[in-house]
This record gives sequence, C-alpha cells and structure tokens, in this order.
Amino acid sequence: MVSTMDTREGRRPDQGFCRMKLFRLLCVTLITLLPRISRAVEKTPLFINCGSDSVITDVGERNWVGDSVADTNLTPSFVGIIASTSAIGEEDRYRNLYKTARIFNTSTHYNFTLASGSYCIRLHFHPFSFESFNANDSTFDVTANDIKLVLSFNVPEEISSNNAVKNLSGNSLVKEYFLNVSSNELIIEFVPVSGSFAFVSAIEIIPAPDHLLVDSVNRVGNPGFKEPFDLRGRASRQSID
Repeated sequence: MVSTMDTREGRRPDQGFCRMKLFRLLCVTLITLLPRISRAVEKTPLFINCGSDSVITDVGERNWVGDSVADTNLTPSFVGIIASTSAIGEEDRYRNLYKTARIFNTSTHYNFTLASGSYCIRLHFHPFSFESFNANDSTFDVTANDIKLVLSFNVPEEISSNNAVKNLSGNSLVKEYFLNVSSNELIIEFVPVSGSFAFVSAIEIIPAPDHLLVDSVNRVGNPGFKEPFDLRGRASRQSID
C-alpha cells in the first residue's frame, strides 16, 4: 500500500512539469502568431506617388511612396510613360507630389492587397503636357473593383468647370470615393478612350469606418412586396467638394 502511494506521488511532479511546458509552448506559439494575425486584419492607409521612384513627405507628415520604388508591389500592370514637370506653383499644397505622373495609352490597373472593409479612395490629377502628350486631349474611364467611378473623364475640362462654378483658379483635381472591399483586393483600372490616354498623379487609399456603406437595400417589386438587393462589396459613394 505504501509502495503504491509512493509511485502515484512520484508521478505528480512529472505531470505538473509537463503541463507547465505545454503552457509555455502554447504561449510562445500565440506570441508568434498574433503579429501575423494582426497584420492580416489590420487596415492601413496607402499613399502612392505615381511616376516616382522615391518617397516624399507632404505638409501633413504623410509619406508618399513612389510606384516605381522597388519591392513595394505598387507598380501598375502596364508601366506606361513616366512624366515629370517643374512647372508647379509654390503655393500648391501638393507641389512636390505633383511633379510626376504616370501616363497610360492602354488599359492599366493597380492591384492592392487590403483587409476587407470600407475605404476612402482619393485620386489626384494635376494635368500638364509632356512630350507629345497634351493633357487637354486625355479622356478616360476609371473603375475600382469593376465599379465605374468616372466615364469619358477629361481632367482639364472638369477643373475649368469647377473653377467657373466656385470662382476658383485651381490647376489640379482630387476625386474622392468611398468603397466597400470584400475580397481583400482592390483593383483600380484606368481605361483610355480609343486614340487617347489616361494619367494619374497620386492615389490615396484610407481606411474608413466599417459599415459606412450599407450591405443591402430593399428593392421594390410588386406593390407592397420587397425583395433584397445585394450590394456587398460594390457600394460606392463619391464625395463632392
């Protein structure tokens, strides 16, 4: 009887030691995995300086990464033409950012890997002529995840119209949209009208509060009958200045 008790008592320290080792191993595993999980779901902003191979800091202390910077995965599907100018007004808030642009004479897209959720997309356009490309002749469409953002878009014409309506003298344009991203992928595509070209100066992708846009609405069919109409991943809203 004594011998049996001694044997059982002798096992308890070993079992406790094993449990402690298992607990420590579990803790180490969780500590290793948590940063990866956080990165997978974290929504972070992107500031892209189109046509640039450097990183610049604006007046708001934001770092804009050139889409030609190596190992950033920001380069578009078609390299296009990198354009530059020195004719930027000193009073322009984005004067350093607008010294470059990327020109496309064929359909081209940027592909961004993002956490699912709502985002604000801001497209910057500062038109200037470069070599044989006259910005006044540029007409193009822009889509985001197959949602049409602009159609037959001519930047100088819209700038001129905005200046006339608001009594301004601006020489650049920022288009702002809100979009739900449900596939962890955002594809922004620039499609020139036949015989023309597209261009973009900079792109911002900023996380917005989730559920900012509705996932679904009720579509009215027969009188008194409502049918769900799925909008998940497709809702977009433009911000008007």
